[in-house]
Amino acid sequence: MAADQLPPFDIPTAVASAPAVAGDRPSPGDGDNREWIGRIEELKGDGGINADDESTLIRHVSEQRESLEQALERIMPEYKQRLADDGKDSADRWLGEKARALGEEHGRESRRVVDGLDASQSP
Repeated sequence: MAADQLPPFDIPTAVASAPAVAGDRPSPGDGDNREWIGRIEELKGDGGINADDESTLIRHVSEQRESLEQALERIMPEYKQRLADDGKDSADRWLGEKARALGEEHGRESRRVVDGLDASQSP
């Protein structure tokens, strides 16, 4: 795949799964959250990270998920309007550009957080 091409993106799934209101967001006790918290706890249990790193990662992942949900709430109305006004191909290209920019931003932030963990400072 060329660097300027985006991988396939399932627009109907993204639109359908975008939270309509804040009340649609999963609570910290939902299964999805338990899964990633469990993975972070496994890292700590295996000695890969310490308690401070565990707290940092849990907070970071939670903040990233919240940020993504907020971005979807902002993006989806404009996507739907572009879909109606400009057609699917144009709206999908616009959404792909937004998704890529958001992913790059989240990636940079995650790298900053991981680079700051005590475990990343070990030889």
